[in-house]
Amino acid sequence: MSTSGTQRSYSIWAVLGVFVVIGLVGLVGLFLVGSPRTPTVQLSGNQRLVDRADPGQADADQAATDQTDALPADEPAVSEPSPVTVPGGAAAPVGVSDVLRAEDSTSFTFDVPPEIASAATVTAVPPVRVAYSADGTAVVVGVSCAVSSAEVLALLSVTETASSVTVLPVVLVPDGGPPCDGAAPPREVIVPLASPAAGRSLTVVPAGTAVPGFTSN
Repeated sequence: MSTSGTQRSYSIWAVLGVFVVIGLVGLVGLFLVGSPRTPTVQLSGNQRLVDRADPGQADADQAATDQTDALPADEPAVSEPSPVTVPGGAAAPVGVSDVLRAEDSTSFTFDVPPEIASAATVTAVPPVRVAYSADGTAVVVGVSCAVSSAEVLALLSVTETASSVTVLPVVLVPDGGPPCDGAAPPREVIVPLASPAAGRSLTVVPAGTAVPGFTSN
């Protein structure tokens, strides 16, 4: 009886040993291979695996990412200033900064250099020559020097009536500027008319006339 019991005990321990071995093999395989339910990640062509043992490469990749994130955003587009036009929509003459239409008069204001605009100046009416354009739709104005070669054209005012067209030029003269250069050619400006010439007389305000209502620095 005792011999038979001993043999049964050995048989049971053998079966248990087999189960233990199978269990250990399964655990080892689970750790090495992974669970079939473990999710996998597919890398795209431009991605790289970084070895955890290579911190230098990881730092370089992080620096590149930080630099990309630090790129400035696109700046908003800057709108261009609207062009200056004359009554009727045509472009204003070169150098004209503003056009004002009041009753029968059209005033053309010209760009003034900053050094003249910020200096002490006086206004003057310079000598000019005027003529209608060939098609009678504009006035050709030749502005000569009034006081100083440093003066600049600031305003041309054209007043139109049913029978006449009158041109008033105004220049800004800086204090202490050099005298006029007699050899310098007149500055030519062409300004459009509100209505064609149609036989109307063309006159100019005489040189040296005081300019009422026009102030300078």
